[in-house]
Amino acid sequence: MFSKAAKNIIEGNVYQGLEIFGVHGMESFALLVLEKRKGQLEVTAERLSNSLEELRPFITRKKPLFVTINTTQVIKKQLSTEKKENPEVLVIKAFPNLDLDNFYYQILKGEKQSVVSIAKQDHITEYLRLLEKLGWLPFQMALGISSAQNLEGLASDTLVGSNFELGWDNGILSHFGNRTENLASQVHFNGISFQNWHVLGFAQILGFLRQSGQASNLINVNGTLFNSFRNQRWFDLGIQLVLGFFLVLLLSNFLVFNHYYQRNGELKASIELSQNKNGSLKTLQKRVADKENRLERILHSKNSKTSFYLDELGKSIPNSIYLSDIEYQPLLAAVRDDKLIQLKENALKIAGITNDKVQFTVWSDNLEMQKWVRRVEIMDYEYLSKSSANFTLNVILNSDEQEK
Repeated sequence: MFSKAAKNIIEGNVYQGLEIFGVHGMESFALLVLEKRKGQLEVTAERLSNSLEELRPFITRKKPLFVTINTTQVIKKQLSTEKKENPEVLVIKAFPNLDLDNFYYQILKGEKQSVVSIAKQDHITEYLRLLEKLGWLPFQMALGISSAQNLEGLASDTLVGSNFELGWDNGILSHFGNRTENLASQVHFNGISFQNWHVLGFAQILGFLRQSGQASNLINVNGTLFNSFRNQRWFDLGIQLVLGFFLVLLLSNFLVFNHYYQRNGELKASIELSQNKNGSLKTLQKRVADKENRLERILHSKNSKTSFYLDELGKSIPNSIYLSDIEYQPLLAAVRDDKLIQLKENALKIAGITNDKVQFTVWSDNLEMQKWVRRVEIMDYEYLSKSSANFTLNVILNSDEQEK
């Protein structure tokens, strides 16, 4: 997965094919730009010029540039061959006594016919230096018409290129010929159309994508070009990542500094506010402490009174009465946030069930005669059946007697 991601970073999905070809001693430069979208190649740009300088705005340095050198100094020769014949033997057969230490070669190899292309190494090196001077770093180099081998099976009949023509018989190379004039024509391959002087650029890109190649002694040259391009891409990416890292770091520092600066301002304002309210806060704390003390005394007193009332009440209850609720100092109204809590002081609210009306009457009368009771009020008396009823009493207490 990592190697695939690295490959995508280096190559991308845009490919540039540049053919340098010669006709009548004049050199021309044909640029074809292809983009891979959803697994399909699409033509995004075509340019033909007599000057490399004119192509400068259209060639992207960071995208792979496939260069085909097919000038008049590249000599091509066709010969009959066998499919498994050794490449160097083919070169010697086509060009006897050739010093391979001074020449580059590349072969378009067919089943019965092959085309051997050769050029002096100095000629190739000269173009590599020219491209480097213009700021371009080729991704791959091809020689003559050798890349056309990648069109085998796609082309039919006669294929006319920049300064050559190839004959195909059922997709197999049948003949090769040089052309002395560059006549424009449109070529089509699987739905892709472009001018005929881009044939070799397209074929070279197609061969790279298919991972096919031609017999050649350009292996070291192309290896060096690929490594240089890859290193340059990693260097550019590294620069971008470093710059991005420092930008993120600076932005993070700014955000952190801004956050703490604002926070510091808020704390200073809070301290000033606290100092201004310090006197009020102390006064409020003192008032709260006083109220807590008073509340504690009241609660202690109420707890003592409540125990007394419950004890006395428990002694007086007959067996026919069952208490369901006893509420000391009941609320006069529901509790609200914006209202003071109102209690019915010195009162005891008693609710329950009686099974004997006579005993209930006697009990309530006796209860009213107790020293700690001032009076008894019957708030509610509701029959549940002939022998039982719900009742609610309001006992007004004689607090002075209890305190004695």
